[in-house]
Amino acid sequence: MLARRVRCAGCCLLLLLCFSLVAPAQDKEKDKPAEKFPSKDEVADLLKREPLTLETWPAWRERLLRWIHDKGQGTDPAFDEGRKFVRAQVNDQGELPEALAKDFLAWYLLSSSYYLDEPKDADRIAEAKKADQALRKSLELKSDFGFAHRRQAQVYMRLDNLNVPTDKGGSHFVLALKALEEAGKHLPADQMVAHRHQAGEHALAKGYSALAEGLLLQVLREVSQAPPEVVQKAASAILANPEKSYQDSAKQVEELIQQYPKIGALECYLAMCQLGSLDLPAAEKSVARAREQGAVVDQVVAATQANIVADNILRNPRRGGDVVQTKIECLRYLAELFPKDGRLVVMHGLGLYLNDEYEAALAEFARARELGTDPATVVIHIRDGSSGELEPFQLSKLVPEIEKGATEARLQRVFLWTVAGFFAFVVGVMGLMTGLGSHQAQSRTTSPSTRPLALALWLFYVVLFVMLVAVVGLNIGVIVLLFSQPRVQLFIVGAITSILFGIALDLSFRTPRRASLGISATGADVARLTALVNEVALRVGAEPVAEVRLAWGAGIALHTDAPRFLGLMGSRRRVLTVGYTALRLLTVGELAAVLTQRFARFRKNDAAADRFLEARSLAIDDSFAGMWAYGGGTNYLNPFFLFLWLYYAAFRRFAAGYRRARTLLADRLAGEQQGGDVTAEALRKLNVDAPLYETQLRELARELIAQDPDLGNMYLAWDDLCGPQATGEDAKEFAHLAVTESQRENARREALAGEAPQADVPPLKQRLDVLADLPKAEQPRNELATELLDNRESWEEQLTTAALESWSKTKAGMTPATAAR
Repeated sequence: MLARRVRCAGCCLLLLLCFSLVAPAQDKEKDKPAEKFPSKDEVADLLKREPLTLETWPAWRERLLRWIHDKGQGTDPAFDEGRKFVRAQVNDQGELPEALAKDFLAWYLLSSSYYLDEPKDADRIAEAKKADQALRKSLELKSDFGFAHRRQAQVYMRLDNLNVPTDKGGSHFVLALKALEEAGKHLPADQMVAHRHQAGEHALAKGYSALAEGLLLQVLREVSQAPPEVVQKAASAILANPEKSYQDSAKQVEELIQQYPKIGALECYLAMCQLGSLDLPAAEKSVARAREQGAVVDQVVAATQANIVADNILRNPRRGGDVVQTKIECLRYLAELFPKDGRLVVMHGLGLYLNDEYEAALAEFARARELGTDPATVVIHIRDGSSGELEPFQLSKLVPEIEKGATEARLQRVFLWTVAGFFAFVVGVMGLMTGLGSHQAQSRTTSPSTRPLALALWLFYVVLFVMLVAVVGLNIGVIVLLFSQPRVQLFIVGAITSILFGIALDLSFRTPRRASLGISATGADVARLTALVNEVALRVGAEPVAEVRLAWGAGIALHTDAPRFLGLMGSRRRVLTVGYTALRLLTVGELAAVLTQRFARFRKNDAAADRFLEARSLAIDDSFAGMWAYGGGTNYLNPFFLFLWLYYAAFRRFAAGYRRARTLLADRLAGEQQGGDVTAEALRKLNVDAPLYETQLRELARELIAQDPDLGNMYLAWDDLCGPQATGEDAKEFAHLAVTESQRENARREALAGEAPQADVPPLKQRLDVLADLPKAEQPRNELATELLDNRESWEEQLTTAALESWSKTKAGMTPATAAR
């Protein structure tokens, strides 16, 4: 069969090796027990009475050499301790002390330590190479030690998986085969079965299908009843083997079916072999039998293998009208079996083209495009890889057929070049902003002039306007195209384009839903909280907020309520969102400090450019939050959103120094008005403690919901189960969620040692340093901020309900609009 010669570099050497002498070992080196071995308790007791030291090593060495043949797990602790002991004796040069340097078992245990006990953050390649070096020394001392040869094969397999070439540039898999061949000379045959299976899987994954077939079939011969997954892997290797015809492969799979008649997946592989040999009726029967046993072809057979079968059907040298029709039917059936594979649809279209069924072929190409596959790319791939073998198919005639839409393509090209030119200009501006702002991202104090920042932000709105014009122009162009060249295909494209643009625009200008900002805090219950907010706003010199809303999260932030067109047309009003989780941790004085810091960035006596930048940045932030909340992952498919988001990200980097400076000025103003110590503690709680409590509270609520879906008050549940006064059996059950003082201190230390998550936000340490030299509050208000609410339990129940609804709608468990800023 032509075209089944699938070659890999170095594969020829591998295929020459004997199939029966390959396999990586299991994680524990053991043979059949020739005697009764001690239990774990007995071994543990012996280790306790006689710990492993250099003095006790000779006695332990005798035991380990006897116990190495134990197939059970009773002696595992001894080998574990042996590896630890030997590892502890290694010096900085990787050498063992004189008492162990000539001991092959010690070197073997050292290699096993490198292989089995590597830390999670270790360099796997370096550890594997150290294991190889230790094994070489072990085999120098005892060349017939089969366990060392087998461990060496394992190490080589790992290096091969890590794509590490040998010293001579070859594959480590060849060395692994040689090592296992040597291990087979010194170990019982039955011990090689499991390792042969693993080697077969490794060979199949690496594309050495002929070798994998031999290994896996030998495993099946050596066991009475193999697991279904092993049998299925063997059938996969038979199908993938390029060194035999599909007829021969089908016969081998049929033999497997006779031995394992209840494994429906084998019928799927048999059907692939039968299709490759153009035996469609037999393939249909095999698929029917597979479905009766609950096996689905496209869930069993890899799509890549199905594509290889289709490719070989097209390349089959058999000719004649009946043969061509059979090829078409086989390709059609393959496409039906794999309905989501566009390449198989193109293959079927090529088969139809061979039979001069042009309309049907074009219909298949259109169906392939709907599946995301470009037929021209597939055709070029087949033609270029055929070396002239496909000349009877007259693929050159396909090019004029594909180029029938040349006029439409030229019109599209003009439009796309126009759009691309504008986007290239904007991308250049984005790159310029990023470059100019790079030094600002590194600096923590420098603030650029507000004039270029305001200009860059105005350009953002210019981009928004041009994108709107481009959308309208594109739709007009499609309509003109429909009138100039009326075709059903163009009409469908125009309709689909209009719908997609409509959806994209809808997603691009979604604003945060008011419910995502929290629950409106109005009435006598929150009169004191509202009074505090207004008092702080008046003292700072900022306009009072239109509304205060309580949210379940940990953030306290100002929002633009329903910004229109990303803030281009202003906004209706400003809303303050107060996270109740933070409210439970802050004192009234600390809350006043946080509010002062928030309002300080929106003072009425600031320069016009400052007010413009702050107001529009807040509106854009809230607009993006609304888009994320509404569109979720679909935003990644929205080019308008992505382009605007990338532009704004470049602007934020450009304005990083300015935004940091504004934040530090706001912190200092809050410290001057409310006390440096109070403001500093408020920042610690808001940036460290509150997110920590929020995370644990969310986990507690989720666990409680699993037990009782009617959770009414998660804050009360927290106090009862995880609070400082929590006692009883229920508290013990949820003790893992309680926030301890040590956890808080560790989190604070990490926050002080770390950088800010974004370049335009100052690190917490820098913000605290600004407050360090300010005077302390003379009369701090130390009552909890929750005392400002009169009917706290009712508010907690409402917030619990809102939180549960939010978690049910978002994967993150928190909408972006309630996050701290």
